[in-house]
Amino acid sequence: MFFKMRQSISAVTGFSSKAEEMDTMVENSSTGETMSLYDAYNYNSETHEVEIQPGYDTVIKRDGTRKTLDDNFRYE
Repeated sequence: MFFKMRQSISAVTGFSSKAEEMDTMVENSSTGETMSLYDAYNYNSETHEVEIQPGYDTVIKRDGTRKTLDDNFRYE
C-alpha cells in the first residue's frame, strides 16, 4: 500500500524524490498554517487517488517565492 501511495504522490507532484516534496512547503491561505507538500497529500483508499488537504493552495518554494498550487506548478 505504501509503495502505491508513494508512486501516486510522485505522479501528482511531478517530483522524483521524497526529499524534494519534503523541502517544498505549502500554506493554507485561510489559516496561515504551513506543512511540507508531502504531508499535505492524503491517499484516498476508496478512489485510489491522492488528494491535497483542503485549504492548502499556496506553494512556498525553496527560495521563498510563493505560487498557486495548480497544474502549472507541477510542470515547472
